[in-house]
Amino acid sequence: MNMANDGLGALAAYRAVAGIDAAPEEFMKMAIDAARTFMLQAEAAIRDGNRPAKAKALGSAAKIVEFMLGLAAAEPERS
Repeated sequence: MNMANDGLGALAAYRAVAGIDAAPEEFMKMAIDAARTFMLQAEAAIRDGNRPAKAKALGSAAKIVEFMLGLAAAEPERS
């Protein structure tokens, strides 16, 4: 995911660097936070009638959900 081109700026770059040494649980928390942010952006775009912004935000949220699914599949099962 190329966050710089998504217009997320310095906050996204900080979050990306902050996650370098994170445990899988922390990655999941960061991903959920990011997905929530994109869903809120989509909600605002829907309210404003901005279909391109809505599509972009929903597409970004979908990419994060795909990432979370991959992260969950890569984590070993716990008993």
